[in-house]
Amino acid sequence: MSVGAGVDAGGGSSECRRAALERWVAARLEPVALGGVRDLTVSFVDERIGGQSNETVLFGVRWSDAEGQRDARLVLRLQPSARTQIFEHPDAVRESRVLDALARQSTVPVPRVWWAEADPSILGVPFFVMSEVVGRVPLAKPSVHTNGWLPTLTPLQRRRVSDTGIEALAAIHRVDWRSPLAFLVDPLGAPPGVAGELERLTRYYRWVVDGRPYPVTDAALAWLAERAPAVAERAGDPVLVWGDARIGNVIYDGPGDAGDDVSVAAVIDWELATIGPAGVDLGHWSFMDAFHAEAAGIERLDGYPSGEEVVARYESAVGRSLPDLDWFEIRSALFMAATIIRQADLRIARGEQRADTDMGHGNLCTRYIAERLGLAVPELSQDWIAHRRVPAPSSPTATVEERL
Repeated sequence: MSVGAGVDAGGGSSECRRAALERWVAARLEPVALGGVRDLTVSFVDERIGGQSNETVLFGVRWSDAEGQRDARLVLRLQPSARTQIFEHPDAVRESRVLDALARQSTVPVPRVWWAEADPSILGVPFFVMSEVVGRVPLAKPSVHTNGWLPTLTPLQRRRVSDTGIEALAAIHRVDWRSPLAFLVDPLGAPPGVAGELERLTRYYRWVVDGRPYPVTDAALAWLAERAPAVAERAGDPVLVWGDARIGNVIYDGPGDAGDDVSVAAVIDWELATIGPAGVDLGHWSFMDAFHAEAAGIERLDGYPSGEEVVARYESAVGRSLPDLDWFEIRSALFMAATIIRQADLRIARGEQRADTDMGHGNLCTRYIAERLGLAVPELSQDWIAHRRVPAPSSPTATVEERL
């Protein structure tokens, strides 16, 4: 997303918006600076570092105080405006609270939150500011196996990328959420179990489709509802659910020039965090893992584990098996298909997509659902193909996620 698109919700020129952010940052630095803040400037470092549901902008801050000149590279995470809103109830401040709680009371590596702002009058929408985490992120389009950083690695390094990502997911599910993160229990009343997860998904899906028929995803929702009571009996205790669990939301450190070691520098993108079944995250990881390989007809890179090996790694890390993974995989595919319908609607509203697009009917998510449930498999939409085959960034490294 460009800086203009990201900060334009409040109106005015880009320079006015930069000045508004400058004043806001200065006011927050003043109480902690030695001898007061002088000569503070804000400069946008990178105008497009990822984000479809939330605009994310990298910026630099330079100022002086009693100890001399200081500088920092920070990330501005803006809540989407109505013209970019993929989810029904976006809440950037809520996401900042998740990151802050994890940083303070868990071992899960996350960016440090500097400040959050709920007042939309500053930049047009609520937002928060966090530290930049330098590292590498597997790119998503068209596949992590064909584009970006992962193909540049050795087979052993690729294995480590998957394994360390899964270990981070297991660590998330071990977090004691009851004190610092209890606010994530659905404020609309859905219980933190399979029934609640289905209720949230149904609520979101109905909001997206707005009464329009989508045969494949409609059938998927009915399939999930029919099986939910039995799945609930075996789902286990509720855990902290990341909400968008995939390697594209992990910033990796390494490998270095002298070895194969790869570690997780940060786990990012917590806007969908909730309390619920662990299967939500594992099912999403598993679905996204297949999305970039078998579902797209793409061969996995040498060294990268199979889908079965990925699941086995998770179960070994948490010390138990997760039954009914098929239910959670279909849940994830349906959820992602709903986001595609929503994105198509937003593109139509902005004049970027033809009104009769079939992108919401024919995509890899709906094809995956149809094949798994024995339904008629839809053709891939040409609009979907164009959406996925975007030009890759020139650099194989990144500091913030490239979203699906």
